[in-house]
Amino acid sequence: MQQRNQIPRNKCNSAGEAYLGLVKGATQLLSLLLAACVVAPLTADVIEAVLVKVNGEIIAKTEFEERQIQLLRQLRMSGELSDTSDEALSDALYEATPQMIVTAVDELLLVQKAKEMNLTMEEGQFADIINNIKEQNNFETDEQFEAALSAEDMTMDDLRRSMERQVMISRVRQVAIMSKVRLTQFETQEYYDNHLDDYGIPARVTLREILIESLEGDTSLETDRMLIEKAEAARQRILTGESFASVAAEISDSQSRSNGGLIGPISENDLAPAIQDLLVDMEPGDISQPFKTTLGYQILQLDTLTGAGFVPFEEVKDEIQNRMFNERRDAEYESYMGTLREEAIIEWKNELLHEAYDEHIAQNLADNSDM
Repeated sequence: MQQRNQIPRNKCNSAGEAYLGLVKGATQLLSLLLAACVVAPLTADVIEAVLVKVNGEIIAKTEFEERQIQLLRQLRMSGELSDTSDEALSDALYEATPQMIVTAVDELLLVQKAKEMNLTMEEGQFADIINNIKEQNNFETDEQFEAALSAEDMTMDDLRRSMERQVMISRVRQVAIMSKVRLTQFETQEYYDNHLDDYGIPARVTLREILIESLEGDTSLETDRMLIEKAEAARQRILTGESFASVAAEISDSQSRSNGGLIGPISENDLAPAIQDLLVDMEPGDISQPFKTTLGYQILQLDTLTGAGFVPFEEVKDEIQNRMFNERRDAEYESYMGTLREEAIIEWKNELLHEAYDEHIAQNLADNSDM
């Protein structure tokens, strides 16, 4: 896999310290995090407050800091970032920064489009969101909810702005993207017919076995003769009327003897090639000749055989529809965002982020073209 654009490592030596200060409840606002990891180097001592302008609206350093901090929190809480050393935290930011800046720009473009289309969050929607949050977190009073917000350094206005942004983005996607994705029953059936191999079911067999086990290290001809004679005698008992299961339970040295020598049902593909070859000419109820294995001599009976086939269309229809719909939705989204990016006036104030952004977009296009 081609490596994404990364910020030079020696420009992010304080990220770990800043993040650790946050998770330990320190009062510092991590103002050095972005300056050390993303914005450096600068030609002056004054840190730039604006990273990029998108159609005249800015993505500020502080906003990007918050995205970085939130990412590190999520990685830590999910267990993906157990190492909180400076190097580990820096590596996490190096890897995530290209995608983060693309996401930040894309979200701003979508919010701008929502405003243009007059797609905003209604008051009733925000009330529903609040009620859902309370219910999911078992908050019984407004005071409990506000305390939880405060613990996250958020106010109700902060939450409203965040939720409004997400609702606007979601509504644009629904109106401008999801509404254009179409999928017919015919197309789903056609996909199934053209990919039948993906839905193949191998033949399944149920066998019974009798194992006459050889003694470890004893390879004498006399011992081998005794083993084959015992195996042949067992086979004759079955051919003269005794059940395979009862003979197996009496004399087999395999662990399956406790179940009458029963094996399976198992996929035919899971059997050794020699066993598969042996079963080719057998019908259910047939008994093999004794044959030698690394363990001794074995006799098999084919109990049941279910031929190979395919998973019925109705059983995989929903799975196919979801896969095709998601692929078309993602393609429509990339096409839509490509148009918004091309039409936008994007003014970069930081060349490292600019390079990371361009390379990540190019890599995404290459990845999608290979699919």
